[in-house]
Amino acid sequence: MNTNRNPWVRSARAGFTLVELLVVIVIIGLLATAVVTNYDKIFPAAKKARVATDLKGIEGAIKVYQTFNGGRLPENLEKLTQKDDNGVSYFSGNTSVPRDPWSNEYVCIARTPTA
Repeated sequence: MNTNRNPWVRSARAGFTLVELLVVIVIIGLLATAVVTNYDKIFPAAKKARVATDLKGIEGAIKVYQTFNGGRLPENLEKLTQKDDNGVSYFSGNTSVPRDPWSNEYVCIARTPTA
């Protein structure tokens, strides 16, 4: 029997103890709890940010359309994706108008300025 063996040194075949496994499981559980509790806070903010970005892109496309069409507004947003004589659409890079994060279509309502 070897009495000089260090109790803190394991052999290559030794596995994890039950306590070590439980500690790892508890840590994973705590991390999962943190993610789940913040889910409702993170994703609505991301959806709102996407809407803001989409609306800025639509606004820019409408301004370009107005520039090339004598100040007129498009009849609908699909007009922004149609290619002009040079093969370029007013909505750069998109073949269709994006949908909002809740899968609804964006709608543009033209209002005449009131005096």
